[in-house]
Amino acid sequence: MWSCKKCETLNEEGNSVCMLCGALRMTPEPTAKQAQTEPQPGANYRYAQPAGKSAPRTGSEEKPRNAGGFKILAVVLFAFLAVAVGVIVFLISRAPAPTGELAQATQQDTAQTPDDAGKDGKPIVEDNLSAPPTQTVCGDVTLTVESHCQYLANIIPTNDSIDMPDGPVPESIYEANNFLFIVTDCVIINFLEPLMGDQPLAGATVQLTNLDTGDIREVISDADGVCAQIDDVVPGEYVYSIRLEGYETYTSNPFTVRSASSESEATMPMFAALIAEGRIYSDNFTIQLTDLDGKPISNRTFGSIMIYTCQQSGQQLLTISGVFIGDYVDDQGVIASSSNFDQQSLNSLLKDSMVLIVFEELTERDENGTPEQYIIIRAE
Repeated sequence: MWSCKKCETLNEEGNSVCMLCGALRMTPEPTAKQAQTEPQPGANYRYAQPAGKSAPRTGSEEKPRNAGGFKILAVVLFAFLAVAVGVIVFLISRAPAPTGELAQATQQDTAQTPDDAGKDGKPIVEDNLSAPPTQTVCGDVTLTVESHCQYLANIIPTNDSIDMPDGPVPESIYEANNFLFIVTDCVIINFLEPLMGDQPLAGATVQLTNLDTGDIREVISDADGVCAQIDDVVPGEYVYSIRLEGYETYTSNPFTVRSASSESEATMPMFAALIAEGRIYSDNFTIQLTDLDGKPISNRTFGSIMIYTCQQSGQQLLTISGVFIGDYVDDQGVIASSSNFDQQSLNSLLKDSMVLIVFEELTERDENGTPEQYIIIRAE
């Protein structure tokens, strides 16, 4: 029996309509719809849920899912890029070294790059070369020039001779009452006299002879190369000579002595250098200055241009002793001296030595006394 929902009349099970009011029989929802279901392909489910508890996602739920997808994609792309970069670096680092002729050429190029190497292959004090080094052969010595300033130096070999026995310059006049001789080995020969070296010579005999009276004053150098001072030298014409076993004897040109005009100028230091027997020196040369483009600089005054004997100690260049070589360049750009009859500075260097050319009025010196701008000449 079933009860009509409209009139509550009981009807037989076989009747599908109410026998009183004619209303259709109402049946309950089939139980199959309450069974557990599985998500279908393409359905908007995070995971399978019992039927009736899982609902399709709305548009608002789709946005977080899309954002998460973009983040995952970005992480994957970043990881892929990092791996690619790592592979490239690895391949480059494993590039094979050159072999055969290519390897030899590479080694030669490296060996011929002296910009940052000192005499013993060590880096020199600074790497501020104005231009690549240049080399000039002067007899049995090769001169390498390294410019560390705004000028370049050209070595110009010359046949002009430096006659050692003829120094100092003829007609020299000294205003002094006393003479103090200092004797070293000879590294630089300049103008008509040997100049300072970097090693003092002990036991050298110095004789100062008065040509007017024949009087001879003799002194001997100590371990520092310094002689006892010769006092009370009377005005007149003089000559001096220096001799030491194993060295060539040096005899100066005649020179004039006048009384000093003040006590502060009474003592005259006399630097003298001896040439060791068998030593090798370069042929004579002059020094031409050019700008960084190679154009000669002519008729320009520089004040005091000095040349210093020099030694390298680690990263430092140590100037030992120096002499004046000129104060201007002539119309050819060659260093010359107005105080020595406007003659060009004629030079010769000892093999295996090093000197610095310094423009004293154009540069400062650091706390070690090394000039900030200079030109190196290496004799090898």
